[in-house]
Amino acid sequence: MKPIPYVEGTPEQLNDIIAPYLTLDGAHFARDFYMVDRVGAMAGASVAEYFTWTFNLGVHGMFSQIPAHNYVLKPDSENDAGVITSPGSPDCVDANGDLWNPLGASYMYQPFLKNLNFTLWIRAGCPKHNDFGDWANQGVPQAYVDETWKHPLERDLYQPGFPLAGKPRYAGKK
Repeated sequence: MKPIPYVEGTPEQLNDIIAPYLTLDGAHFARDFYMVDRVGAMAGASVAEYFTWTFNLGVHGMFSQIPAHNYVLKPDSENDAGVITSPGSPDCVDANGDLWNPLGASYMYQPFLKNLNFTLWIRAGCPKHNDFGDWANQGVPQAYVDETWKHPLERDLYQPGFPLAGKPRYAGKK
């Protein structure tokens, strides 16, 4: 599914922009909303939660590196209300069962690509996980992030597939 083109509007006009996608009572999204540079919402997502996430992500500057359309509000359920996913993650599917961003299924971190990984991750819809693994922010392996939280004497940041793989462990000045 491709995002629809951006519609100009202030935060106050957001109600008018999303109105065609809402249920009659205006409390939930009746169909998927996926617009360039706006937070997305799956059918069944709460409009109140949508406004909360749009405000919070905007205020905290989250849109500075990651485009807003790479955040998608999931439908409300008994256990989950206001849960965000990404269009590249396998849980973000449309009514036909198709991924919002099919590139998310093929994203895999490549240590030798250095800074290009972030760009590829963005284009793939910022997948949180797929068949190749779990991905943290900026597309690095979640296992790498988990490893950085360990005590320095216990962690190994040079494992295959990690950003530091293949680099000398204790490179000093000459």
